[in-house]
Amino acid sequence: MDLSLILLFAVLIIFVVFTFRSNKRRKQELETLQSQMVPGAEVMTRAGIYGTIVSIDDVANEAIIESTPGTQLRVHRDALAKVVTDEPRSVEEAKALADAEAAAAVDETGEVQDADVETSVDAPAASDTTTPATATPVDDAEQAPAPRPRRRTTKKVDE
Repeated sequence: MDLSLILLFAVLIIFVVFTFRSNKRRKQELETLQSQMVPGAEVMTRAGIYGTIVSIDDVANEAIIESTPGTQLRVHRDALAKVVTDEPRSVEEAKALADAEAAAAVDETGEVQDADVETSVDAPAASDTTTPATATPVDDAEQAPAPRPRRRTTKKVDE
């Protein structure tokens, strides 16, 4: 056999192996997601709508989610993108969560259990001797101009 033919078969075998591995991983992730989607779980749809699952109909492949109290949406089950966990949604929530974890790390004697204590992002390090860059104030007039009013695109019809 020719060396180029052997290389061609080797590349083909590698391609097939990686394709099967990625399909297997994707299938496992889908099964994990489907097992997490139970009534009462907070989910996000592919359109970005957050809600709580009220019921799931396996036969019709539909789910009913409640986006706000009293507002129920019937969506296809594949439209549910992910189950929402208790992740911080803003910088303030992330800082509050980090502060709570740091407070929990202090044991009863008042000593910090973990030796790795991070410094605040806002405060410069003690070895940092550089001066911060000065910010120039921006005048409101220099910002983007106000949008122009829209023109009427429909004609009035006399009846």
